[in-house]
Amino acid sequence: MSDMSQQPVCRAGITAEDLAREADRAVLYGAVLAAQRPAVRLKPAIAPAAYALLPEETLANCEKTSTPSTPAPFLLGLRTAGHAS
Repeated sequence: MSDMSQQPVCRAGITAEDLAREADRAVLYGAVLAAQRPAVRLKPAIAPAAYALLPEETLANCEKTSTPSTPAPFLLGLRTAGHAS
């Protein structure tokens, strides 16, 4: 039994490309969710990337409606020149 893999059975045979696609989907879903519900709490692993995809107006709305447990306000500084309006 010592040769058993540490990864779950559902992950057996998954390539790095599959994992990257899954991560991208999670970020896109998080961005859509944050755009529709500005007060939503996203998981810390995807929050910075998801908020970076939002338009400036939506991001500002997230800041107004966020609660202390919502990471939107500190993510305003993560905007890059490529995402600016």
